Formats: sequence, C-alpha cells, structure tokens
Amino acid sequence: MSIKELTGHPCFVGNYPNIDSLASAIITNLQKQSEAVCHKILIDPYVKDDERQAFQKACEQHHFQLIEKDAALFFKEKDCAAFIVAYPNCEGNIEDYSDLSESLKEQQIRLIMSCQTEALPLLKSPKQMGADIAYGQLQPYWLTCGEKTFADETSVDENPLSISKEEAARMHGLCAYLNDALEVYGYEQENNAFFNTLKIRLPENCSQEDFKQLAADYELDYQACQDDFILISISKDDDSESLEAIIECLAEAGDNFGVPVDEEDWGSICALDGSLLR
Repeated sequence: MSIKELTGHPCFVGNYPNIDSLASAIITNLQKQSEAVCHKILIDPYVKDDERQAFQKACEQHHFQLIEKDAALFFKEKDCAAFIVAYPNCEGNIEDYSDLSESLKEQQIRLIMSCQTEALPLLKSPKQMGADIAYGQLQPYWLTCGEKTFADETSVDENPLSISKEEAARMHGLCAYLNDALEVYGYEQENNAFFNTLKIRLPENCSQEDFKQLAADYELDYQACQDDFILISISKDDDSESLEAIIECLAEAGDNFGVPVDEEDWGSICALDGSLLR
C-alpha cells in the first residue's frame, strides 16, 4: 500500500529529519492558511511528549498559543486554527475522531492527526476520519500528508510503507491474544480499542519497583504510567515465544504460573470493531 492509500490524502509528502522540523513546517503552513485572528492551536493530552514539545516550540516561534484540550470533551473554541490528536494515542487507545472532525469543520478548525504508521495498513485512514493533515514517523524520517494547500516542500511519493497489512494484522492478533490472557490472570486492561499496546494495571501486591525488577529478569520492555499502570506493546519482531515470555512475566507478577502459547494464525485474531478497520 502506498502512503496515499494509507492516509487517504493526495500524495503531497514532505520528509523531515526530526519532529521539530516537521512541527515547524506544519505550523508555518497553518499560519499561511489561517485568518489573522486564529492564534490558538489545541492539542490533546494523549499526544506524545516529544511531539507536544516540538509543537510548543514551533507555536512560540510563529506566535501561536498551544493549549491542551481533551478531544473527548471538545465543544467549541474561538480563534482556533487547528486541533492535534494522536491515532492511536500515546497510551495505545484508538479513538474514532469522525464526530470531532465534523464539529471542527463547522468551526473552520483543521484536524491534525499524529499517526502510528505501523497501524495504518489495518485501521481506517486519517482522511476517512476527516483529518486535514496526517503525520507520522517512517525511520529515519518524519512525513506529513494533506491536501495540496497544506503541503510544505512537496514531492509525489507512491512508495509503500515498510509494513504490510498482513504484518499489521499479525501484530494486532498477538496483542489481542495477550489481552484475552490478561483476563484469565485477573488483570485490568484499560484500552477499549487497541492496535498493539495495552494499558495494564499492576496487581495490588506488585509495585512499580517490584515489576521493574521482574521485567528486567524477563528482558521485557514496558512503560510505567501513573496509578500503577504499565504499557506493554507488541512489535513486528514478536512471535509466540516472546508472547509466552510476556505472559509468564505478568503471571509471576500476580503470583501465578504462565501457560505455553501455541502457534496461531495471528493475523486472523482481531479485537477491533469493524468501524475502526479499513
């Protein structure tokens, strides 16, 4: 699948060496397209910190005010040029921004979507949800796509992404299996819709420090969150063996024993509502 097919936008693609240069390009274009009174940009709290910092810097340089606003609570905002959201968000949850997009368009506010590029072959495209601009990282570059009027130094790029729909479905299938296993071991998992990341509450008898030591024994990568939650993500290199190790680690954290994981047709396992899929 080409970048155009994945994002739903015309193939006007700018490649940037880092998130700072990409954020600056987007804000520059917004400044050109916005009315003089539009001096505010909203950003959802679930956009990654490094991206938030980059947009903060770009906004300061171009005399915009960056305001944190929960997308789920948005109703109306005056003098606003754009709203930045993440898809999936930084905690792994997938939101359908279709209703938000309609509300923003009524107020002439552009929707900017930060995308996890590995998830795009599987999920509904940003354009289908009403995004005016979509951006994401393709190692080692960042790219942004949108209508022609939003493009910076544009170039036509029909090259496919480095991950296929089959690979994306496989990653999600492994994660869906893990999600089901968590319920067996009594874990709480917060993400209603997910691609490859689960937000998991640790057992009462297992502190963040306890889990840190246990995860080190299993060589498990994870991210600690507030209120005894952790984020565990499945990568494209994971398989039944590494999934079994993750389950064994979580089982031990809850004073249980893990069970073997048999090889499955991972791409056939899906925990997503059809409304979120292509």
